[in-house]
Formats: sequence, structure tokens, C-alpha cells
Amino acid sequence: MKNKKKPVAFITGVTGQDGAYLANLLLCKGYDVFGGFRRGATNKVWRLDYLGITKRIKLLEFQLNESQNLIEILKKIQPNEIYHLAGESMIVDSFKYPIATLELNAIGTLNMLEAVRIISPKSKIFFASSSEIFGVCNQEKLLNESSPMYPGNPYAVSKLTADYLIKLYRDRYNIFACSGILFNHESPLRGLQFVTRKITHKMAKLKMNSMESPVELGDLNSARDWGSAIDYVKAMKFMLETDEPKDFVIATGVL
Repeated sequence: MKNKKKPVAFITGVTGQDGAYLANLLLCKGYDVFGGFRRGATNKVWRLDYLGITKRIKLLEFQLNESQNLIEILKKIQPNEIYHLAGESMIVDSFKYPIATLELNAIGTLNMLEAVRIISPKSKIFFASSSEIFGVCNQEKLLNESSPMYPGNPYAVSKLTADYLIKLYRDRYNIFACSGILFNHESPLRGLQFVTRKITHKMAKLKMNSMESPVELGDLNSARDWGSAIDYVKAMKFMLETDEPKDFVIATGVL
């Protein structure tokens, strides 16, 4: 009896926090995992090393702004599932480089969708959106998929644009594509530029009696919904297991 063929997953941004945890989850479920990373990002595999899975992932160099590159990758690996996590993620940087942010997050997603439409229309696609698409909102009400969306920075605009592209290709071409509107989620693999790791890293250094300068923070009155990255990547997988593709908010519902 022939061995059953393993399902194939392609994760863009596999070297990031979510990409690493998601790769680990899919490997545990028996997937062949291909991980896309941008040129020059090979030094960022420390998260994969931390989880002990680097050698189990087939790493592929790719560029979201090169549609032909994406077409060739999809033609080669024929993924059952695509988790599109790559993109510019820093809000402050999006003000400095608004065009680059829009090109990477919005046009890059369009390139991925076009590649799927042309080469691999049966692939299921998850897109990592952001709670930033809601903008400043009434904190007395919990947000949901139908809440008004008023993006307040170029990063949020780029994510909302990509969300609408996901909807367009889902409706127009019958592609199984969905957006996960992700609220803040953290883990030991979070980058040091984010507030939770900035604080914990600084506290650890102070504990070691290091002569560190005080940690600099922004608005101390701001509030966020915080979740676990490990739980959030499970939600990503669940979304691609539904009968019909839909967009969902992924959050704890607790400030």
C-alpha cells in the first residue's frame, strides 16, 4: 500500500514569530512545510532554531514584488495551504516609508493572489490582517468583523487594501481566501522592538545588574487586547479548515 502523500503548506514570513510557531504546528500535523523568506533574512532563523525545526523546513528565497517569482514557486511546490504572513509590520516605519509599505503589504498580496489564480487555484490562502484597520474606536464596545474600519496609518491602510483584495478574489474567482484580523499577540519569540519584549528584555538585563538605561515607552494610557501567538496560529489553521472561507477577528476579547 502506497504511503499517503503529505499535505503541503507554504508560509511567507516563516522566520517571524507567527511563521515559526505556525511551521512547528504544521510539522506536528504531518505537513511538508515550505518557508518563504526575503533576501538577506537568513540571519533571522533564530526563531526556527529556538524551536528546533530549522532543518525540517524547506526554505525558499522569494520576493513579494516579483509576481513571476511567486508563480514559479507555486508551480514547483503546489501547496494545499498558503499562509501569507510576510510584510511590513512596524507602524512607525510605515509613516517613514508609506509607498514601500503599500507595495509590500497590498501589492505583494495582490501578486500572491494572482499567482494562485494562475497556477494553483485550489490552494487555500490565509492572510494575516491587523486590528489596526479599525483605527481609533469606542473602547466600550467589542470590535467584530462588521465594525467600522477607519485606518489611521499607512500600515493599516495597506492591510485594509489587502483585505479587500482577499474578498475580491474570493468572490470573483472562487478562491478559498480569508483574512484573520489579528489583535496583539505575544511570545518569547517576539522581536525586541515591540513593547512586551522591550520591557521584559530590559527587566532581565536589570536583574543581571547590567548598567542599562531606563526603558523608553510611548503612551502609558493606551490599552490593547493581548493574546498568545501559539493560540493565534492555531486559529489560522482552523480558519482554513472551515467549509467556506470567511474573515474572522482573532482576539481574546479582554483588555
